[in-house]
Amino acid sequence: CLYWRKDPRQMVDRFRAQGRDLLFPYTRRYPSQLAKSERWVEDVLEDMFDTFPSIRSSIPSLSLNHMTLTNLCNRATLGGYIDVTEIVPDPTHKPKKGEQQRMVPRVKSRTLKEVVVFKDSRVVHVYNVEEHGRRFYRHLVFSSDSRFSYRAMVPLRAPRAPWSIANRFASSDGKRYGDKDVPKPSLVIRRNFGDSKESNQTMIPSKFFNGLIPSALINDYTFWRNEADDSITGYMKPGARKAVQTPTVLQIKLHKELLFTCSALVTRVAEAQSTALPNHMVGKLELKAYNEHLKNTEKEHGLVLLDLLNAHPHTIQAEIADFAVRYEDLSYVLAWSDSSPEKDGDLCTVDVVEFPRLQLRFNAKMDSSRKIRLWSEDHAGYFISNFRSPAI
Repeated sequence: CLYWRKDPRQMVDRFRAQGRDLLFPYTRRYPSQLAKSERWVEDVLEDMFDTFPSIRSSIPSLSLNHMTLTNLCNRATLGGYIDVTEIVPDPTHKPKKGEQQRMVPRVKSRTLKEVVVFKDSRVVHVYNVEEHGRRFYRHLVFSSDSRFSYRAMVPLRAPRAPWSIANRFASSDGKRYGDKDVPKPSLVIRRNFGDSKESNQTMIPSKFFNGLIPSALINDYTFWRNEADDSITGYMKPGARKAVQTPTVLQIKLHKELLFTCSALVTRVAEAQSTALPNHMVGKLELKAYNEHLKNTEKEHGLVLLDLLNAHPHTIQAEIADFAVRYEDLSYVLAWSDSSPEKDGDLCTVDVVEFPRLQLRFNAKMDSSRKIRLWSEDHAGYFISNFRSPAI
């Protein structure tokens, strides 16, 4: 069955969900409480603020979490609230006859903004954190360099802008970085194509994946959260299914590490071999065949997506990212591993690199000099050369 429900909470409950009782991980004030090893954060961030003063005025005062970054850290996350206030009567004041009621400001809603700063690439990302259906989601609304971003947005510079101009590849979703997440109704869509409560799925709007996974995947899949284990399944859209010979399913498993951090394992599996719930209404015979398939499948095997954006410096993923942005933005670069890593930090190989917008696919193989070489699947015997003549 497929059904929808409106959010039944009162406004005061939604207000509470939007921050008044929310744990806040950012406790060290920026920039006054930066450690010596963190001074690069101010250097990169202030350069961006100087180039885009409208963003500085839209983002609240920022803070970092309590853990000091070491010299090896390549990424810093900051956060801050934008408060929307209103003037209300002071509940503690009982005016006497002829006395005027005392009025006090009260926080009506709070909007959390998160800013991610990258050290080596000197890139800044701004995320909006919104409440939807009693859950908080973050999505990218600004990038100082769209090449090193998982979301394709509107460029802020003209195509013929000088190459020397600061933040030449900056992009944004309009002026969404200044939006305030005020209490509002939310629509939750749920379905159950199985035969138990564990088969319940809730639809996640695609916008809440912006900046978290490449746009190439968001364009081709719709996403449903499995309520049994909080995993997420991506089903191919009809148009994307027609363009491929083998339809696939995305399986996203979340690994909650600390109170405020989480990583995800994204696996692309052939639809016929997947253990994902059906994406259409099924009869009793089809449901029985699906349950038998689950019993006979010990473990799914597919290609695991590698994170090129957040790769540690001097790793193969970082080398591929620096190499790939010469041809395409990372939002349309997909690097896959066939070695089945299960969590962040596991050793793995780089096996396939795809450029969906360019309609190119390469097999990654190690050459005699221990360097990764990308061999074309479409043109036998051809590979991408990383050699640049000094004469050019």
